[in-house]
Amino acid sequence: MRFCLISFVVSLSLALITIEGVLGATAAEKKAYLDAHNAVRRKQKANDLKWSDKLGNAAQTWANKCQWKHSNGAVGKWGENLAAGTNLDINGAIKMWADEASQYNPKNPEYSHFTQVVWKKTTHVGCAVRTCNGLFGGVGLSSRKDAEKSAERAPPVKMYVCEYNPPGNVAGQFGQNVSK
Repeated sequence: MRFCLISFVVSLSLALITIEGVLGATAAEKKAYLDAHNAVRRKQKANDLKWSDKLGNAAQTWANKCQWKHSNGAVGKWGENLAAGTNLDINGAIKMWADEASQYNPKNPEYSHFTQVVWKKTTHVGCAVRTCNGLFGGVGLSSRKDAEKSAERAPPVKMYVCEYNPPGNVAGQFGQNVSK
């Protein structure tokens, strides 16, 4: 009986972990992603984005890997933003990207999360989230053993991934795609 109960708890835990990474964004989450993006875009006189399940699935594929780095085209040749934090929600993730607006200099434009969010030629977005363990543990530690120990103690974080099509941050096109 005890073995069955333990097996059930383990199976249920694995199922719940799998559901987060398989089902993708709910209708309410899709709306939240779009609302947050479009609020920022309207301030920049950019058209509203539309949701793309294809981009959302690509974002989920990358988020499921729980790797704190860009996919570099592994899930598609789209623009991409990443955010992660222990108490981060959808609005907080997009706010982090939007807050980079203060660093944007139209006379010397540089790639940023902000410029991808507001890029005028971008028409579609798809996003995903995954709770990851040890995502930031060990960052900056020189020994692998110390890094692994640190990762084990690090709290789980939510990692947000958004994919954008057409991609933004195209050299030579900032003037017509980013208002400031």
